Amino acid sequence: MQLVLQLSRDCNYACRYCYQRHRAGPGMTPATAERAIRSFLEAGHRHLALTWFGGEPLLERGVIEELQPRLEAIGAEYRALVTAKIATNGALLDESFAAFARRHALFISLSLDGAPASQEEGRPDRSGASSAAAAERALGHLIAARTPFATYSVVTPANARALGDNAAWLFERGSRVLVTSIDFGGDWNDRA
Repeated sequence: MQLVLQLSRDCNYACRYCYQRHRAGPGMTPATAERAIRSFLEAGHRHLALTWFGGEPLLERGVIEELQPRLEAIGAEYRALVTAKIATNGALLDESFAAFARRHALFISLSLDGAPASQEEGRPDRSGASSAAAAERALGHLIAARTPFATYSVVTPANARALGDNAAWLFERGSRVLVTSIDFGGDWNDRA
């Protein structure tokens, strides 16, 4: 069974193709997250694939750091396998969190469109500034910590022609699992 916990509706980015409606405010508490996890296990599910999601879930890093180490024990309590991943833009992913993720078998889905020009075009931060340096820094932390991860890129009309170059850029920097999705809401025309 897959369980997606939207820890926060808030985000520190303003991705041009984002389908989420972001809003500031308090995020999910550890107690609420744990109740959700336990309710699925109490229903008899023997494998729970948990995704920490948002907005930007690392805005609620404390919830993740509190519950992630307990997931294995909660799973054992219910005689179930509980696995987890986090979908993050990487802006708040530092060396410490990369090491934490590795220690606790937390798979990282790093949203990164590729080379700086593509990242800047599609994923500015909330102030409109470039997110390219932060994304590349997050990628470096994951590689240095040997944390299991994949890079997730959105193919848009603006970056479609650079798809091969972006894949090469990611591979050259150490990404070995490259996932793409299409910006279905984009202005796709013959030129794109």
